[in-house]
Amino acid sequence: MNLYPKSKSGLSTGLALILSIFLISLYSSQNGKILLYKNPELFMENRVEELLKRMTLEEKITLLSGKGFETNPVERLGIPSIRMCDGPVGVRWDKSTCFPSSIGMAASWDTELISRIGWAIAREVKAKGRHMLLGPCININRVPMGGRNFESFGEDPYLTSRLTVSYVKIVQEQGVIATPKHYACNNQEWERHSINVKVDERALREIYLPAFQSAVEEGRAWSIMAAYNKVNGFHCTENNHLLNDILKNEWGFEGFVVSDWGATHSTINAANFGLDLEMPERIYFGEDLLKAVKSVEVKESIIDDKVRRILRVMFLVGLFDGKSNLDRGALDTKEHREIALQAAREGVVLLKNERKILPINIEKMKSIAVIGPNAAINRHGGGGSSAVSPFYSISPLEGLKKKIGNDVEINYSLGCKLEDEISPKELFIDAVTTAKKSDMVIIFTGLSNQFESEGFDRKDLNLPECQNELIEKISEVNKNVVVVLNTGSPVLMNRWIDKVSAVVEAWYPGQEGGNAIADILFGYYNPSGKLPVAFPLRWEDCPAYLTYPGKDGETSYSEGIFVGYRYFDKKNIKTLFPFGHGLSYTTVEYNNIEIFPDAISDDEVVNVKIDLKNSGKIEGAEVVQLYIRDVESSVERPFKELKGFKKVNLKPGETKTISFTLERKAISFYDEIRKDWVAEPGEFEVLIGSSSQDIRLKGKFVLK
Repeated sequence: MNLYPKSKSGLSTGLALILSIFLISLYSSQNGKILLYKNPELFMENRVEELLKRMTLEEKITLLSGKGFETNPVERLGIPSIRMCDGPVGVRWDKSTCFPSSIGMAASWDTELISRIGWAIAREVKAKGRHMLLGPCININRVPMGGRNFESFGEDPYLTSRLTVSYVKIVQEQGVIATPKHYACNNQEWERHSINVKVDERALREIYLPAFQSAVEEGRAWSIMAAYNKVNGFHCTENNHLLNDILKNEWGFEGFVVSDWGATHSTINAANFGLDLEMPERIYFGEDLLKAVKSVEVKESIIDDKVRRILRVMFLVGLFDGKSNLDRGALDTKEHREIALQAAREGVVLLKNERKILPINIEKMKSIAVIGPNAAINRHGGGGSSAVSPFYSISPLEGLKKKIGNDVEINYSLGCKLEDEISPKELFIDAVTTAKKSDMVIIFTGLSNQFESEGFDRKDLNLPECQNELIEKISEVNKNVVVVLNTGSPVLMNRWIDKVSAVVEAWYPGQEGGNAIADILFGYYNPSGKLPVAFPLRWEDCPAYLTYPGKDGETSYSEGIFVGYRYFDKKNIKTLFPFGHGLSYTTVEYNNIEIFPDAISDDEVVNVKIDLKNSGKIEGAEVVQLYIRDVESSVERPFKELKGFKKVNLKPGETKTISFTLERKAISFYDEIRKDWVAEPGEFEVLIGSSSQDIRLKGKFVLK
């Protein structure tokens, strides 16, 4: 992998190298005091080596730790700090544009949208004078109660990988360092600093590492953040297998590995086994590291490799050329606000819509009851290091009023407080009275950053008791009830799902949440979101049920590769809503599957085509999902695995032909004996549908 671009003149690498050597000789002969590494005409790797050889051992070690959100500078040589900021969903540095939570982004299944979001966030990073974005968060949602599930892209490694590449590429094209995190198997907050994850190599390779591999090999990430937890007995910040064997040697990662904040646990092991930068302060990579090098417990060549990695990225960002970040960026622009609104709209998932109660026909409504603890406040994001302070935040109540104007009467009632286990009696009374006198009811319920945050997991999958009770009581007095959820992960709905007409999952929708929700409810925007995680009927049905949170400091990933829908398929367990599910206000027909060739050799590709028709009366987008099934295998494989998807917009009556290309890796599994990816000869089934459980077309091909 090559992290750096061609020379400014556009010359080939070989010619650029020759020119660099010539310029070094020329500059050295003319003036020994000139700092050659500051000459932008030189080949970048030569600049790195020229600077490295000028550094003392003490200066090298100074570069390997930080203070707060900046690396330590080396003033004698003019080596500046790399300035960092949190912000997978917006810059966490004073006020910034607040985009939907990552799980909401993933629900869009729209790689182009993710690129637009990444572009806007990178511009705001630059506007804040920062160089490095601590994101995206790309951990797999293994445990449905995971406190940071809202920060990630869901349960599927393929979907997560595609969104990750779009995000990382565009951020770095803007001259900002992207930092995919948390490497690896960082799937719970319970005992996150110490928990030892026991996971087999196949599950590691097929489920938990693909997004990181794609970030490195396709996205060319300049930094990777090592997680707090242990994997198979070793902390991620000193895990030789993860950091050296796989990340640096196998994947060819040329950037630097930064610790999560306070995740470094040793000097010698962390140094020898792959960590490059200790954050947020110098504890282990300071005097103790200097002593370890002098005693040859850590070779200076290892220190040099770490320094090269950090310097290389500094040069890529332009920190030595007086043009860091290339431009000043932009903050809270009209375009950024529009992207935030579009992202919120596209992420909304219509889970249920009986009697086609949605979209709401304003002309047939005289009054609407707006009830619930999430109605008058916009739950724009979860808690912890991803939390953003927006310049403004539109509540659902505000968004509805703006859309309706004076055409329909809105009757508002709190109903219950978000944090109450049991609501005061008078608040139910008021909500029930409000519901009785209204034509329909919209209940805004769910969670908030009090329930979903970095630092702790949810205690269960339930909504607070007061909210379940509120929905039940309201549905007894009004048959036209719509429930809108703000959550970052699944919640149980068994007590009331059959009593309400519609359910909408809005996630944590960012600063434009209220406007986006109003657009969906009133039909100004046709919902197109699809679930990036399955919603279970019970916690007991989930693959991690028997092993979470773990005991004696360990948790076993005994379900192996059977995470999320893979597990529900294997066990034939019904879900409340399956992975990939999401309804629309229109109808879409899948027709005419074509697979060619129908037999391939190992190095050939398979082409798949289908026709997609909007057979309804409303323009809308459909996410076409392609799954692969290995009909017969020497090892146990999932019944189906997502290997392709496309979001397609269709006007009423319009038909489009959709194409997919399947390469060898789409049909491969990781063989722990061969320590390689293997595609076995035999028959493979292609399953295409609107969700993992709504398969519309099937076909087959053979690997010879």
